[in-house]
Amino acid sequence: MSDYEFLLDEHDGPVVTFTLNRPEALNALSRPLEDELHAALDAAVADESVRSIILTGAGRAFSAGYDISRSDAPDAPPPARTPVGPYLRGQFNNSLRNPDMMMHLMQLPKPVIAAVNGWCIGGGFWYSLACDITLASDQATFAQPEVRMVSNSTVLFAMLAGWKNAHRYTLTGDHFDAPEALRMGVVNEVIPHDQLMDRAMALAEYVSKRLELAEPVSIHWSGCPNSCGQHQIADIGLQGCKARVNGETVDAVDIFVGGRLGADARMGRKVLSKVPCSELRETVLGLI
Repeated sequence: MSDYEFLLDEHDGPVVTFTLNRPEALNALSRPLEDELHAALDAAVADESVRSIILTGAGRAFSAGYDISRSDAPDAPPPARTPVGPYLRGQFNNSLRNPDMMMHLMQLPKPVIAAVNGWCIGGGFWYSLACDITLASDQATFAQPEVRMVSNSTVLFAMLAGWKNAHRYTLTGDHFDAPEALRMGVVNEVIPHDQLMDRAMALAEYVSKRLELAEPVSIHWSGCPNSCGQHQIADIGLQGCKARVNGETVDAVDIFVGGRLGADARMGRKVLSKVPCSELRETVLGLI
């Protein structure tokens, strides 16, 4: 285990579990906690023995969101009043930092499974959305209460749940439970609370075994006519795309379905398929 102050890490074969560890604050996201988490994610990517990552929280919460308390000390003096200009500049810079944190998580070349064990609120919910797979305890509670503070949610909510569903909860700040999260598509499964971590570990190990069969390649798509954005699915060609594969720009038709067959990426594999964006998900599901 590494020497983190606000994060627990546990390695079990090809799986590493990161646990947000501020249970007394419902794992509220402070700057030091986020810094440790993202450093740990980078370390997991660099560790060749790690193939899958689990993210969860200690105690009653996955995360209650960004820490908006002014101090951990209840008797701390009030902070000095910040002039309006610097205050607005600070808020603007923070608003840019949050998407960077989410993009860092989404762009990791190793899969991340969120195990939502309780309260999953505000920015904590954003992290659960940014993970590749999200499992929820049947005791989990979700919310986007930012509207009550004249703040914002994340476009990821609308992308995954749909415009109407996202607006239902971002414009009211209402809580919703795990079955409702499943109905909207923001979690993959709802698990009995006492089985959550066992299920997350079993899934992480299963994914890790599948990844053993394929050469680890991080693919960043660009120039897709259907605006498919970024995908990190190794060995799948998208029609009309350019891609960055291990730092080299190639045509999508030169990215091959076949890594699972043990062929080497640099040995002239035969093109087995080129896949329109609209058929990507079905094609991938057919391969695994």
